[in-house]
Amino acid sequence: MIENALPWFARSFRDTPVTIAVNLSASVLSDPQLPGWLFGCCCRFGIDPGQLILAIEETDAVAHQAKIARVAMQLRIYGFLFCINNFGVGYSSLLKLAQLPFSELKVDRRLVTQASVSGTSREDDWTLEFLTKKGCHPAQGSLIATPMDGVATLAWRSSRPDGRLRPGA
Repeated sequence: MIENALPWFARSFRDTPVTIAVNLSASVLSDPQLPGWLFGCCCRFGIDPGQLILAIEETDAVAHQAKIARVAMQLRIYGFLFCINNFGVGYSSLLKLAQLPFSELKVDRRLVTQASVSGTSREDDWTLEFLTKKGCHPAQGSLIATPMDGVATLAWRSSRPDGRLRPGA
């Protein structure tokens, strides 16, 4: 999957600040050959490792922390970004996750979907504006765009030449 995604990404976004996220399983992230292989792929396609975000689900990160910690650290040394997906569903703590070298923490939408009615969580225009004002600029989710293939992604991106996430935003 990575060898298919990276050539497309290189053609479309090399030498830009755009990043691509790849979800990995704990078994892949515990492979000691992964950092060197992945760095070689980036070199071959001319991609800065900092443009590649390697993501793992929170539940896998916690359950396999000892197995993935060394490989995750090597990946960070190479310059790759490391993301914990769906934080808040695995009943872990930030203290436990702090033992992994993550650069991003994606909060699970279940923690924010009721904000407009509960006041303790929210996923709507108000939330996006609030988080942006608080300095949280990267965002993803169905409020911004639904999942799409590479062709649709390029069309979506080119329809936002000023960098706005959504029309009118």
